[in-house]
This record gives sequence, structure tokens and C-alpha cells, in this order.
Amino acid sequence: MRMKVAGSFTEASSASPSAGTCGLGVAVQRLRALGLGVTGESGNFVLPEFPNVPGKSAADADAFLQSQGMIVRRVENYGLPNYLRITLGTDEEMEAVLNALTQFMGGSDG
Repeated sequence: MRMKVAGSFTEASSASPSAGTCGLGVAVQRLRALGLGVTGESGNFVLPEFPNVPGKSAADADAFLQSQGMIVRRVENYGLPNYLRITLGTDEEMEAVLNALTQFMGGSDG
């Protein structure tokens, strides 16, 4: 994931993301709590599945995250049109993307 920091994009840190409080397990839990299916529960990324519903699709989520300065990877070219690949970053980066997805899916961010 790349995040916008002070007007420019920066690559998310890959230094031991699961060592913090918002590692893989927490990310999976929070994504599932939003009603998203999650594939890829090992490694340094998750693949949440978005509903194929206008306004809530993976493409819509990607556009929303980009509007918030966050870049994730669409994986439709891999035969997964309803998924996004979210690389685990620092606790701060993961909190930001999870809060943004909470807002996108219609919950409160927090």
C-alpha cells in the first residue's frame, strides 16, 4: 500500500508489520466485521472480497481509498474482480486504511 504523506506518495513500510497492534489477525478481524470475505491470511497482505453491488464494489472501494490518499492493488487481471490486495504496513497505515474502509462500507470510522 502507498499512502499520501505531506503531499507526496510513499511506499508503506514492510518492516515487521505483524509485530504491531494492527497486524494480519487484527486486519482480518476488522475486514470480516465489515462483512467482507477475506482470502490470504498469511504473508504480508490480505485480499478482502467486496460485494458486486454498485457503490460498494472493489473498484468503488479502490476509488474511495485513492481519494483518501491510499493506494491498494486491484486484482481483476488475476481473475479476482471483486477483490483488492492490501499490503500490511505500519500500525498507523493499517489503522488509516481500515478506518477508511469502515467509512466506505457505511460504518463509523474509528
